[in-house]
Amino acid sequence: MMRLLALLVASCALATQAMEMHEMSDDVTFDSLEAPLELDGESRKLAGAPVNTELWAENYSPGEVTTAQDEERAGGLWPTSKGMVPLTRPRTVGPSTPFDGGMKTYKRSNVAFKSGAKMTRANAVFVVQAGGTLSNVIIAGGGGVFCETHNCALVNVWFKDSVQGALHINSGTGITTITGGGARNVARRVIFGQASGTVVVSGGFYMVNSGRLFESCGTCGPVKRGVIVDGVVSVNPTAELIRVNENYNDRGTISKATITTSMANYPVCTRFSGGATPRKVGNGADAPVCSYTKAAVTIK
Repeated sequence: MMRLLALLVASCALATQAMEMHEMSDDVTFDSLEAPLELDGESRKLAGAPVNTELWAENYSPGEVTTAQDEERAGGLWPTSKGMVPLTRPRTVGPSTPFDGGMKTYKRSNVAFKSGAKMTRANAVFVVQAGGTLSNVIIAGGGGVFCETHNCALVNVWFKDSVQGALHINSGTGITTITGGGARNVARRVIFGQASGTVVVSGGFYMVNSGRLFESCGTCGPVKRGVIVDGVVSVNPTAELIRVNENYNDRGTISKATITTSMANYPVCTRFSGGATPRKVGNGADAPVCSYTKAAVTIK
């Protein structure tokens, strides 16, 4: 089993303005719900405190997965669904209302997801609030999870066929953890980090035929974002494992990853210069922006 990690994040308070609840009709499309990209708007309420991704084993305790779940990921097996649950609006998971989906498949029945559109609160399958824990679900039909203000916990959550991304971290600052679970046929990126703060992926997260695991937003403003990868298996990826912004002082740390790919010179980590038009400046290990060793990343 994975070793425990720890993080100390020097952060400011979470954004205090509540997110406006969106009512939806039964005939709404993904594109029609897309919000404009505004730094001072609802979808761009970012905290700019520095992010410290130093590990502190005595303080950080991620969610746990069962032995059976761990064996599923080790063998590259997709979990068996216990049934289908269609939703006409997002299901909200709050700090006092953790949700265990019992390994059922959840999807939106009234949203036509289209490639290129961005996830919003209104078109997500689940909305996880700060302090909320979502566990044991399979998400299908093109949708994903909207983490409102960081500090979300996902345990054994599986994403299938997400069109633009599987997990959108919207605003605030803090630590969001993804423990176990996986992604299959997820386009472009699995996790989109729009807010400042740190994302920790651990517990043997299993990816197949999907884009990058984590992408730090390059057009969301100069705030520092961090990602720690400690136990990921990626098979036939269509992009690099993580993408970070060098000029925003992002921090990407990979301590354990196994990648199976036919790509020559697979770019584990790419560094960009964020701005109105993000520009790639390099790839590969380059601490502290892209921190990992050859021993930490196995490429087959």
